[in-house]
Amino acid sequence: MLTFQVAESRLKDVLRYLKTGATRSISGLDDLTAIDESARRQPDNFPDYTMVYHLLSFDSASRAAAESAAAGSGSHHVEHYRYLAFGQLV
Repeated sequence: MLTFQVAESRLKDVLRYLKTGATRSISGLDDLTAIDESARRQPDNFPDYTMVYHLLSFDSASRAAAESAAAGSGSHHVEHYRYLAFGQLV
């Protein structure tokens, strides 16, 4: 699966482009998950979370993923990123 590493500050722009500007546009968000990076042996070298957006294109029958580092703690940060993705893709 094609996977993009996207800076948090560019996430909205990239998701918007993949939906509206790309040759093979994304039809929607298939799944959203967060990886809690705090369990790493050296957590200072990693973000608090990695958000992974699984994207689907009906036109080309393909999938892609966008990963973005996310800082913060608690489920409200994950809810914010879910709102961001659904607001851009649905």
